[in-house]
Amino acid sequence: MKERHRRHKRTTQRLLLTVLLVCGTSAIALATPFEDAGYEVLDVSATEDTTEWLLRGPMGHEIEVDYPEEHVASRHVRILDAIRINIFNLEALEVKSISVAFQPESDRADVLAIPAALEHDGHDLLPYVPAGLRFTFDQALEYDFRLQVDDYFIRFQGQFIDEELFLDRLVSAVQDPVAFLESRRPDLLARRTNELEEETTALREELARTRGLLDETRQELAETREELADTQQAARTQRDELVAQAQRIIEAQDQKLAETQQTIQTQREELDEAQQTIQAQGEEIRANEERLVDQNRQLVNLRSAVLAFNNRTFLLRRERPVAPEAVERIVELRESHPTLDRGEIRDRLAEDGIDVSGNEIDIVLAVFFNEFE
Repeated sequence: MKERHRRHKRTTQRLLLTVLLVCGTSAIALATPFEDAGYEVLDVSATEDTTEWLLRGPMGHEIEVDYPEEHVASRHVRILDAIRINIFNLEALEVKSISVAFQPESDRADVLAIPAALEHDGHDLLPYVPAGLRFTFDQALEYDFRLQVDDYFIRFQGQFIDEELFLDRLVSAVQDPVAFLESRRPDLLARRTNELEEETTALREELARTRGLLDETRQELAETREELADTQQAARTQRDELVAQAQRIIEAQDQKLAETQQTIQTQREELDEAQQTIQAQGEEIRANEERLVDQNRQLVNLRSAVLAFNNRTFLLRRERPVAPEAVERIVELRESHPTLDRGEIRDRLAEDGIDVSGNEIDIVLAVFFNEFE
């Protein structure tokens, strides 16, 4: 009952305000804080919840103000001044209309500016803001509105620092919406790529150790062959000496020769075993090489998947693979010229006849070199 009475009283006060304004009497005093700040009151209308003011600012701009109370606070007039100065001082913006809505029991004000023109560095930005520019003032001026670029709808928000930074960021979003959206999200697949690279590195180290063992085995085999050659030479020498000696020592020399041949046979068996060991190790090396090739293939596939996933469209979410020749050329340019920036890389690719977007360059650099912007 009390709430109904309060609302009825407030409605009565609003109606009385409207009557007084029409009659040109003391209601004009409600505009005093605006008039004291240099505003001209063009019109005032009262509803159940707000008072709507139509003002003309000191520079001649018209401003619509929705105010939630009957009496205007001086601090809110100062906030309106700050908003007016920030918005109308934007050199790139020509305002068609502007409305400011103050929130009840706070110093927050929501601003909607409908531009008649919006240009920066030769770029016409007006077609990309069909719903206008929305700002919020709550101790600081912030922007939060939608951009429509082709089939992309981009939420453009942040704190207003200065006009140049605001417009440069706006142009970058319009020129490359995919890169703008990707710059605001982390690369979720980079961790798995790093893990696979670590596994590949470990496998390469194991292969290097196996090759080291193989080299040692080959060295031992070479030494064994040298020993065998020396033994065979000794056997031939002994045989020649036996031929030259008398028959009486033939049997003794034949026995020694037999022993020597037994030694040679044993060494040959050892050589055969060593060769079998080398063959087994060679097969193991080939198996490791095949695993390494498979790991490299998986790494290539994963990197291709990462490139396609990060290059997908915004609305249809379809992956768009990056051309392999573009990937190879970007990696080659980064490895041979580490100081090249993205624009120079793109120019080099254009000279080579390779068409690639700035976003695709950023994706390749992120996946292969962990470079993020």
